Amino acid sequence: MDQNEMTDELIMAYADGELTADEAARVEEALKTDQSAQRKLAMFRETADLLKAAPAPPVPDDLAHRIDALIADKDDEPAPAEKDNVVQFRRFGRSGFVPTAIAACLALAIGLGTGYSLNQPEPAGKGSPFGVAALADPGIKGALASTPSGESSVLASGATLNLIASFMDEAGVLCREFDYEGVNGHSVVSVACRDGGQWQPKIAIAATGDSANHYAPASSLDALEAWLKSSGLGDPLGAEDEQQLLAVR
Repeated sequence: MDQNEMTDELIMAYADGELTADEAARVEEALKTDQSAQRKLAMFRETADLLKAAPAPPVPDDLAHRIDALIADKDDEPAPAEKDNVVQFRRFGRSGFVPTAIAACLALAIGLGTGYSLNQPEPAGKGSPFGVAALADPGIKGALASTPSGESSVLASGATLNLIASFMDEAGVLCREFDYEGVNGHSVVSVACRDGGQWQPKIAIAATGDSANHYAPASSLDALEAWLKSSGLGDPLGAEDEQQLLAVR
């Protein structure tokens, strides 16, 4: 199996136990040498574990409508043409993966809004380069409080925090979008809002890859876009307004 066949849909289906025995065997064989697919599989499995452990508050109506629209758009997309000389896997992308992946990302985002704070210690044995666990880096808090958007800060851990933009939410709370690049090459895109002396992440999208090539599944980026549009955040702040708000401790 070549790397082009190891799609996000196929890896997710394998993680969920949806493949036939023959398909699963082919995926397992490919996983032995495909490090990118190995990282994706680990990310999908950890996200599923986080969702099982997280509370499930109701999804806001506006966000639910946007996700319904995203799913409808995906369902309307034509299936790619198949090559006659290639044995194809079943089309998991058109049989439920995309809605499931979007819903999973959104459930993770909503769960993050229930009390997790940056620099909060992870439970014993739960440390991980993926997802929320990466946000436990103690250097993130200080960088969010001082680094202007458009700049990067190298943390004591060796990780890099890229500040993307700052916003004000409907309650006048400062929120910041950032990309955390771990020393192991994994990346997390997140939005965190200031809560007293802490920063509470509202959404976290795990990306995988190496230090030169971070990426996230398209469904994850769809979920991030939908969340940003439905979150009540205003337009990105200008540099002067941002600095004035960062100066307020």
